[in-house]
Amino acid sequence: MEQTNDNPEYDFLYQIDLSIQSGNINYIRNAIKKYKGILSEYYIDWGYRIIMELTEESMNEMVIN
Repeated sequence: MEQTNDNPEYDFLYQIDLSIQSGNINYIRNAIKKYKGILSEYYIDWGYRIIMELTEESMNEMVIN
């Protein structure tokens, strides 16, 4: 499910929300590519931090046999 909006900030936040709900970091990754240079670096840095958190959570949930 992909939603676009005329407001880049709103769309970026929506993509972050999708990543958090699904655990799929590709939503954020694509939003960073799309909005880098358009949005404040604050948003981009925040996106990267969330990617790291989701990746860490995913790794912690792995079971090594």
